[in-house]
Amino acid sequence: MAWTMAGGPDGGLTRYPGTPVPRYPVIQPFSRLRQIAMILVFDLGGPLLAYGLLRSAGMSAVAALVISGVLPALGIAIGTLMDRRLDVIGVVVLAASWWVPCWA
Repeated sequence: MAWTMAGGPDGGLTRYPGTPVPRYPVIQPFSRLRQIAMILVFDLGGPLLAYGLLRSAGMSAVAALVISGVLPALGIAIGTLMDRRLDVIGVVVLAASWWVPCWA
């Protein structure tokens, strides 16, 4: 039996046989905290730290920027595996950040 919105006695959900079960994402505890932590580690702090360390080691700015883009790529991969959906905007931004320095 599936759930549909029909205003039943159970708070608005009533079962009708043969209707498909909607697949809504399950809200996990601490999911907001996990998202913030992943943004801080993979999108902000990690790339800045990697860039600073690579530049201080004598690497060129372009090479340091391209290599520091590995952490956001890793963050996109982990987010895709955990959320089971691809962050398309993240992929486009990451591809552009790797493609543009190739022209420099």
